[in-house]
Formats: sequence, structure tokens, C-alpha cells
Amino acid sequence: MYFLVRRVAIALLDLISLALLVRALLSWFPEARQSRFYEIIYTVTEPILSPFRRLFDRLNIGRGFPIDLSFLAAVIVIQIICTVI
Repeated sequence: MYFLVRRVAIALLDLISLALLVRALLSWFPEARQSRFYEIIYTVTEPILSPFRRLFDRLNIGRGFPIDLSFLAAVIVIQIICTVI
């Protein structure tokens, strides 16, 4: 039973990582932001990214940096959780 729960949790975290990657790629195409697909990806990933953004804003980290550091932090934390599980 533990093995099954572990596999499902890792699969879910992998799907979230994939959604984050898709969102990052879509951010390079401004016209894609008007699609229904982007809205779905945004709805799934924003609750994961927003705590990192708030933390980085509070700590004044990444201001003026051209790459969204909250994305990188979220992916790193997800990978750490997958490793710990």
C-alpha cells in the first residue's frame, strides 16, 4: 500500500513539474496567454508559485532579474520532495 501511495504522489508531483515547465515555455509566447489551455495551466500552477513570489518579494530577492526565480524554487522544492518520498 505504501508503494502505491508513494508512486501516486511522485506521479502527481511530476505532473505539477510538467505544468510548471509548460507555463514557463508558454510565457515566451504572449499570444498564448489568451488561450483556454494557458488559463488551465495558470490555474493549476499559480497556487504553487504565488507563495514563492510573496517570499521573494518580502526578502527582496530577484527584483529586476529577467528569470522568474519562483519557478526555479518551486521546481527545486518539488524535486526535493520527490527525493524524500
